[in-house]
Amino acid sequence: MISYDLAGKTALVTGGASGIGFATCQMLAKFGCTVAVNFLADDPRGPEAVDNLIDAGGKAIMAPGNVGDPDDAPRMVQKAVADLGRLDLLFANAGTPGTSRRIPPADLDRITEELWQQLIAVNLIGVFRCAKAAAPALKASHGAIVSTASIAGRGRRAAVSPMARPRRASSA
Repeated sequence: MISYDLAGKTALVTGGASGIGFATCQMLAKFGCTVAVNFLADDPRGPEAVDNLIDAGGKAIMAPGNVGDPDDAPRMVQKAVADLGRLDLLFANAGTPGTSRRIPPADLDRITEELWQQLIAVNLIGVFRCAKAAAPALKASHGAIVSTASIAGRGRRAAVSPMARPRRASSA
């Protein structure tokens, strides 16, 4: 099993209340890192995620904020850095599909200007905003930025490898 000693290190994980973000928060906390969990202010999963990390023995703080908002994103990062006391890692993970219903390529005309602006603001410019706001703290700690994306951006489900597919019992 892989293990790292991250005691004394800090991380800000955007989109940290669910999915890849929460799994990353769990891993970092397990290895001793203090984690600032970013989530939208009205998302009840944020406080729950922080409570779950603490209940599991980790160190975590809340970092509510919208990475897609030009004022809120840097405010959130600066507050997280102040609350953590330093920043060693920015894990830029927050993203949005912008809609709960898939829009297939053949129906591209259903994408509105508003939806497109939201996608760009959160999924692209949000990474830049957070990185720019975190840069001074990361330079001071010789830290790093990691950015991730979901297969959902490709507009289809991830392919399942033949090794992962369940095998049918043969009736010999």
